[in-house]
Amino acid sequence: MEPELHMTESEIRHAVSDELVRDVLRERRSERRWRLIKRGMMVAAGVVFFALYLFGYAKQMGWKMIPNNEITAVIHIDGEISAGATASAEKVVPLLRKAFEAKNVKAVVLSIDSPGGAPVEAERIYQSIKVFRKKHPKPVVAVINNVGASAAYMVALHTDKIYAANYS
Repeated sequence: MEPELHMTESEIRHAVSDELVRDVLRERRSERRWRLIKRGMMVAAGVVFFALYLFGYAKQMGWKMIPNNEITAVIHIDGEISAGATASAEKVVPLLRKAFEAKNVKAVVLSIDSPGGAPVEAERIYQSIKVFRKKHPKPVVAVINNVGASAAYMVALHTDKIYAANYS
């Protein structure tokens, strides 16, 4: 024979309601946990797809994250050559240094579209070309796009070759 459990009706109701509340709380915790996991997975998937999109877009534009083959560095000298300008020695010389010191850069091209400017700035640029070329002998070519006058042509004179159209 089994022992009899004596519980009053209110105790039974109370025990059943406690068990129901615990069960509902367990179910809610489980739902909340799965909801957080689903959201986390959606965010992670979104980040992955966004990164893939950016890498695909960058590849279409010709950008490479880390070029590992031989390349030609193109340095733009656009606009007036003067202190504080986009074609100042302060901005061009670090680009030249980076191009000459990079092991995978085999040649440097100066893409020039400048009406000229300060001769001192031009001298700083072409002196740095001389110094970098002594340390890292690489061919340097100037390409005159539309205008290559005055100080811009002074820079171009210190390259190995100058390419220009008839009316540049």
